[in-house]
Amino acid sequence: MDTLIVAISQAGDFEWLQKAGVALNKNGYVQVDSVTLETSAPGVYAGGDAVGSGPATIVKALGDGKRIARAIRAKFEGRAADGQKESALFVNRAEFQRRRVTRKFAVKAPERAPKDRRDFDEVVNTLSQRIAKEEASRCLDCDLLCSYCVGVCPNLALFTYEHAPICKTLPLGRIKDSRWFALDGETIKITQRYQVAVFADLCNECGNCVTFCPSAGKPYKDKPRIYSRRDEWERESNNAFLLERLADGAAIHSRIAGRTHTLSLNGRIDYSSPELDAVWSVGWELLSITAKPNAPDCERVSLRPVVEMMALLNGLRGSVPFIPLMENS
Repeated sequence: MDTLIVAISQAGDFEWLQKAGVALNKNGYVQVDSVTLETSAPGVYAGGDAVGSGPATIVKALGDGKRIARAIRAKFEGRAADGQKESALFVNRAEFQRRRVTRKFAVKAPERAPKDRRDFDEVVNTLSQRIAKEEASRCLDCDLLCSYCVGVCPNLALFTYEHAPICKTLPLGRIKDSRWFALDGETIKITQRYQVAVFADLCNECGNCVTFCPSAGKPYKDKPRIYSRRDEWERESNNAFLLERLADGAAIHSRIAGRTHTLSLNGRIDYSSPELDAVWSVGWELLSITAKPNAPDCERVSLRPVVEMMALLNGLRGSVPFIPLMENS
């Protein structure tokens, strides 16, 4: 960086940025691109408390700094702006399996001899560039493809499906007196191409997947649970999904925190939640959002379930041809 400004004030002064041609949003903070965090002034980036709705957390500021760094590298190096590796799009699953059955031990960090430790210099030395690359190559890239739980499930209830990475900016709003008011936009991304789901009909919750999960998760509970019968799905209160075949498309019904959401693809995208109904064209052009007549007042209503249900529905239909779809009655 060329300049570092240390500030301890309680509010930001953005007047000097406006004079430099940087646009502000309706909240009075810096307006940025939702992916790259670049401002309206080319080559100028902003993050942390200066953007969005203002002061948040140190963690968010750190995350924004990493996103900005990735975006700058993308501009000069031609990388993906969201930081995803090229292999995130197409993974050689056979190569992944080969790597996982080949055991490679960690490199032992070099240390100074005990007789040389009579000062305040570091005892543990750094790795050479060659050794560091060798150590990093041991990574199994579980962020791209894991599926350990699929291989250890004795009932074949867990399975891997594939979907195209999706990134959509949808309205974020509130409901007052049964009317919808748009507040801002919310960008939702699902970038990991390979996902895991559960056939609830086959799962007896034995816990084998929990034992082998490298991230200490509970796949039979955490992963989307797919049901083939409406009566069983209706008895669930959370993380339950039901797929339905329509005349010219399909629908997915979900139970999330005791609430029912429905998304249907039938020449357009229709979404219904306990608070509202929304319609998009197949090209994601927003056609309408209306609050339901008796919808309670809500200060913040997110449409995140739309993207999550779309990714699940398209992924299952496209890569798991034997997925059971309930017939429309």
